[in-house]
Amino acid sequence: MKHNKFLSIALLSGAFLLSACGSKGVEPTPTGPSYTITDVEYLTLKSKLSSPKIFIDGNFTVDMSMSGVTFKNKIANAKADIYPQGSHIVLDLDVSSYSAPGKANGDTYEYDEDEKTWSKETGEVKVSAFSSFIFGVVEYMPASFDELSYNDDTRFYSGSLTQGDSTLVTKFMVKNGQFLTIDMVGMVTYEFSDYGTTTVTLPEVVA
Repeated sequence: MKHNKFLSIALLSGAFLLSACGSKGVEPTPTGPSYTITDVEYLTLKSKLSSPKIFIDGNFTVDMSMSGVTFKNKIANAKADIYPQGSHIVLDLDVSSYSAPGKANGDTYEYDEDEKTWSKETGEVKVSAFSSFIFGVVEYMPASFDELSYNDDTRFYSGSLTQGDSTLVTKFMVKNGQFLTIDMVGMVTYEFSDYGTTTVTLPEVVA
């Protein structure tokens, strides 16, 4: 009888320990945003942003600041509301017609500041030209991930590219594998937001 009593206590204790370990094992581990990337991820992000196809596949908002002026550009899966060289342009592209090196059929809307009206042209759109206007300086980010340094406190990567007598310093931050900020120091700053939720409304053209 005493043997059975001790056996029952041992079994109950074992069951309790297993239960406790099991419950601890399934507790969710607190996770937060990731502010670091790998070398492959860096090159992929650069490549995507500098490719005209970003206007077909991309979905995000980017505030582009130059010389104290900020323009809000929206790219939403083959639609775009952008400010190339200060002009206000809206694009509505035909995804199936896209081809390298950055052309597609679609509608181009342009806002006339004097008349306060929109006009529309239908035909071939040189997407690469708009891409270059907005993201062309991305080519001057450091070519290699090894050229970058990372600051744990500020969460910024930084690096420089020297061409001739000029040196361009770049600082950028990523969050969960996407660009959050790119600062081409003294040239242009990009602030990214609304990944996957950006929408573009096509303008109304008055005949």
